[in-house]
Amino acid sequence: MKKFTKLFLSCAAVAAVTAAVATSAMAAEKTLTAEYNAADGATVGTVTIKCASTDTTQTLLILKPNADKTNIAATDILQIDQAANITTATVPLLSEENEADKGTYYVLMGGESGDVYVGSFKIGAPTVLIGDVNLDKNITLGDATGIIQYKLKGAELSEEALLAADCNQDKSVTLGDATAIIQYKLKGVDNGYVGKTN
Repeated sequence: MKKFTKLFLSCAAVAAVTAAVATSAMAAEKTLTAEYNAADGATVGTVTIKCASTDTTQTLLILKPNADKTNIAATDILQIDQAANITTATVPLLSEENEADKGTYYVLMGGESGDVYVGSFKIGAPTVLIGDVNLDKNITLGDATGIIQYKLKGAELSEEALLAADCNQDKSVTLGDATAIIQYKLKGVDNGYVGKTN
């Protein structure tokens, strides 16, 4: 009976959160922060969540690494919880040394309001070519255009693309990063970062 209940909760939660993600896709994205920690010698890890949701009952999904957060299948779920005021979740022990654990883990929280909060945490840092915003292994003026569209028109960039777009490595993406790519391509100006891997 316990296995059936967990399966039912899993299916219901996936359906509810996925529907909410689909209906809120046109609204401004609501964010949450998620941080993974594991103490030395621990057998499990803890994800600490900060979210502005005021829903009485919240459903939390933590997806396996690199799962598609907009098209969730039951096999994509690492952890599922349903409770009030969720601030932590216990997950399996994750390690940067284990290739299968490396990647971006999306965290989604939804409730009866229909609002969906989305965040992520990473295990292992991806390596990207700084300046290669479209991730095609080349740096072109199109990469500068990608930054401009992101900043001025709200175009979406993946997390890896955002890492590549931070051309001065100041932990933010600005129009100055687009300028660094333009100077790199047209004037041969080396700012010490563009064209290197991080």
